[in-house]
Amino acid sequence: MDIAIYLEDVKEAVKRQLSIIGKHHSTQKGDTLFSVSTLSSVEDTVMRQCIIDGAQLVTSNLSPVLSGYEVGKKAGGQKAEYIAFVVNTTRSNEALLGAAQDSVKSLLIAYVTQSVLAMVLPELAGKYATDVQAQLLAATRLIFTKTPPGSADKTLADCVGSVEL
Repeated sequence: MDIAIYLEDVKEAVKRQLSIIGKHHSTQKGDTLFSVSTLSSVEDTVMRQCIIDGAQLVTSNLSPVLSGYEVGKKAGGQKAEYIAFVVNTTRSNEALLGAAQDSVKSLLIAYVTQSVLAMVLPELAGKYATDVQAQLLAATRLIFTKTPPGSADKTLADCVGSVEL
């Protein structure tokens, strides 16, 4: 099972979250928090490190089944940077791959949003800390879910052999 997440997708989703927070929350004076929650280009670069930090959280939780982890750029000279996790489990439920990937992406979005809010609006960061834990649990469950073992056409009457004690 391979999970790949583009960093730009996470950044864009975090910016949308912060924009909504800035637009709909206000100070005690009644001013919106938009200027506080909107990131400058310098602050935007901090998000990359927050994404990597969130990926380390995923990595530590998947370590028993993780056979690969990479932060890289898409081939062909494009600047699309990604994080990839290679999960090696027996009887992986491939039907849940999309859900597992979405859950890891949601976890990274919540992690980065929580990290940014902890710096600029700490009173709002708690909600996202809870989201990180919920998504971490969901992603771990989805990845560790196995398909049932296959059934055989054989019965006990088909067994042959002996045991000596």
